[in-house]
Amino acid sequence: MNEQDLLSLDIATLGQHYRQHTLSPVEVTQATLARIKRLDGMLNSFITVLEEGALAQARQAESELMAGRDL
Repeated sequence: MNEQDLLSLDIATLGQHYRQHTLSPVEVTQATLARIKRLDGMLNSFITVLEEGALAQARQAESELMAGRDL
């Protein structure tokens, strides 16, 4: 799945992929951060991007899913 397709998925579809282990929160977060890096120089949409915090939260969410906790 390319970045554009991945980032156009709605939250319900993302949840299904997470539960089926066909996508991970880390993959989606990395794709989102890559898009921000690529486009924000033109758009100036963000004041601050907390990349490490976002990735840490994505890793935590992935751990929860792998442990069977679907929040």
